[in-house]
Amino acid sequence: MKIAIRELPAGAFPFCCELVARLSDLDFARHVNNASIAAFHEEVRVRFHVRYFGEDSVFNRRPDGGVVAHVSIEYLRETLYGHPIIGCAGVASVGNSSYTVAHALFQSGQCVSEATCVIALRDNGRANPLDDAFRERLRPLIVPFARNC
Repeated sequence: MKIAIRELPAGAFPFCCELVARLSDLDFARHVNNASIAAFHEEVRVRFHVRYFGEDSVFNRRPDGGVVAHVSIEYLRETLYGHPIIGCAGVASVGNSSYTVAHALFQSGQCVSEATCVIALRDNGRANPLDDAFRERLRPLIVPFARNC
């Protein structure tokens, strides 16, 4: 069974963190603007990687690090200033030389935005296959049923 990311509760993700919108994140209608939503997704993805793979996986090049190959964001509902934003992330799928991270932003219990990000392992400009050890590290981080990302 395939379920869209937006249909998953925050508890379905292996990682969640609280984010705070600043005044500078707002548009003229006092909603969090789309550029800031994209930055929140990036922040969730970075915190997820730091938590499970260490700071070097994000801030330094190393064999189990990767590069962003593709990002897709869906803006589902208005995101309001003054209300906590919960950002969640997990692995949606694992390929030969890349994996996809699914993110969701929640406010007042509702998904306000969802995103996917393909992380490709590369070495000297070429795809670098995921080894078995790295696949094992990804396995417990897979989001149940989020296979259509």
